[in-house]
Amino acid sequence: MLEAHVKEKQNRSLWLAGRGQELYQKYYTQCFWHLKPDLEITPQNLYLVIEGLKKFGGREGLLIAQQLKEN
Repeated sequence: MLEAHVKEKQNRSLWLAGRGQELYQKYYTQCFWHLKPDLEITPQNLYLVIEGLKKFGGREGLLIAQQLKEN
């Protein structure tokens, strides 16, 4: 049971990192121009996407960042 929980949490982290990568590419010029264009988003640096969307993404970015943070 514990193994299943850990595996589910890992899968969720990887899914969120993948979603973060998509958002990073989509909003690069608006929110992430100051970072490397080919930065790989991982569970450890997903916070960069959340913070960039919150700061520079307007209302839409703020809502997306909130969704990422809640997951």
